[in-house]
Amino acid sequence: MGLTNGWGDEIDEELQNKKQLKVGFSWNFISTNNLITRFDQEVGEVNENYPKSEIVKMWYSTLIVMLIFEMLMHSVLAIVALPFFFLYGMILFKLSRLFKRFGYSSLLYWLIAIGAIALCAGANYLVWYVLLGM
Repeated sequence: MGLTNGWGDEIDEELQNKKQLKVGFSWNFISTNNLITRFDQEVGEVNENYPKSEIVKMWYSTLIVMLIFEMLMHSVLAIVALPFFFLYGMILFKLSRLFKRFGYSSLLYWLIAIGAIALCAGANYLVWYVLLGM
């Protein structure tokens, strides 16, 4: 019984062909939520830039949408905007879990997120009360 050449040296084709997921700006809650799930399940190799850069892109788009809903909460549309604001808040919590899963600092994420939300509230105040005089 001889040894076969290359035994155990098989290369998993699926892992070799796995491409890095790319993120664009997304307004849609469902697509952002699905993208977070895909990142949680499909990301293989992790380095200092990937997937952190893509998660930060999702975070930026979530904060921009939250700013828009925050601005809508000063009008009659607050009844519609408030539930969506909380849904996007849920996305922030899911992104935090994703940060923690890949070994990035969750504390730093929340400090920056809370600071960004406070900055959005300040921008909202500036637009509504100072510029528009409401």
